[in-house]
Amino acid sequence: MNRQVIRVGVSPWANLMPHCIRESLETDCFPGFELEVFRTFSMMLNLSLRFVYSSVPGCGYSENDSLIAMLRRREIDITGNLCNLQSLRVQYFQPSQPVLSVPLGFLVNLPEDLHYEFKPLSPFQMSTWYFIILIFASLFLAVMLEKMILDKTRFFDAMQQTAFDFLSYMLQYRVRPNILKWVLIIFIFAFLKSLYSTYIREALMAPYYVQQPFEDQETFLNQLVKKQYRIIDYKQKGEVRVHGLTPSNEKRLQQIINDVGYLYVENTSNLLSVLSKNRNGILAKNSNQLLQYLSSYNESYRFWKLPIRFACNNMCYFWNRDFSLADKINQAIIELNDFILNEETSHLNENVKFVESGRIVRPPVSIERHKTLKNYEFLFMFYGIILAIALSVWLLERLIPRFGAYRLKIMAPPSPVTHVICVSGNELTYNDRDQTVDLTKVDSV
Repeated sequence: MNRQVIRVGVSPWANLMPHCIRESLETDCFPGFELEVFRTFSMMLNLSLRFVYSSVPGCGYSENDSLIAMLRRREIDITGNLCNLQSLRVQYFQPSQPVLSVPLGFLVNLPEDLHYEFKPLSPFQMSTWYFIILIFASLFLAVMLEKMILDKTRFFDAMQQTAFDFLSYMLQYRVRPNILKWVLIIFIFAFLKSLYSTYIREALMAPYYVQQPFEDQETFLNQLVKKQYRIIDYKQKGEVRVHGLTPSNEKRLQQIINDVGYLYVENTSNLLSVLSKNRNGILAKNSNQLLQYLSSYNESYRFWKLPIRFACNNMCYFWNRDFSLADKINQAIIELNDFILNEETSHLNENVKFVESGRIVRPPVSIERHKTLKNYEFLFMFYGIILAIALSVWLLERLIPRFGAYRLKIMAPPSPVTHVICVSGNELTYNDRDQTVDLTKVDSV
């Protein structure tokens, strides 16, 4: 019985090996996930496969040698590669059913600073450090000028004494004076100590977390604009896509690629090599493709597959609308639906166990490594309340004694009448509050 021959178009991809498919049941090598499905349902439907090769990676659009162009010219019956489901392709060709939905994946280089180390500037951003240094410099200058003006101290002696006082009061070698500026200095120093205690405890007693680069589409595109990441792809400039983005974000991505550029790779087998040489490179494909790339790369432990799930990649085969075996192949795909998923998962798990166990290097966390003043607004409120209470007590200690003395002065009785007798020569005078009397002229009693 003659088998019906179907022409299967195959585009260059390192993970597709059509030569592994034999007419017999020999499975000496794995042809790739997409072609393994063809081998399975070709045996179910008693079909014979003939491969037609394209020189353009991916499915393409209207290029002369792309799979879509070959399908339009009817040089092939069906695409052997899974293609992204797009409205432009659906207008002219029929997609296979059901559509395979695969989460979008991102592959980046493993962060280099995964070891424990003390970073003095980590608790704050640089703008916060500048603010703290400005406050300390202003207080230091105020204390030094006070010594120079009031104590008549020379410049270098005043600076030395001020530095010694700062060190002594901050480290509690001496009891600080109850002066407002010193209260403020000690308050800032205690605040810094509390922050560093939290930072050291987090660094030494908790796992070292690596902040996830992005979690949504907007942040991802912003990273591309800032050139913190550059897309790596094997397609030409106008065909680079990150499938799963919203239409507005897809247009923005194309604009970013036109402005910033991307890293072009001719051969898909060199994608991970180029990624390893470019620290800011990023590979955006569906998760299964990334795992297949990792399974064939010896140093896959150098990469981090980001656990991001904000988009899915819909994949399918395409054929012309009048393809006679369309219904049979769709029915075979439906029956093989579980097989399709299990076949790929089992094969990848056999080859990527070390990648799967270590690809998520550290879990994504929301802890910010750099702190801002807003992160400690409640701490500021707490210390502010304590400072307000301390100032209130200090004011009461100063005002109550003065108020008491003033109150006693007002309520005191009038002073008694004083009588002073002055003796001057032969004259005796008697001084009363209202009059003076000459005693020599007063009759004796």
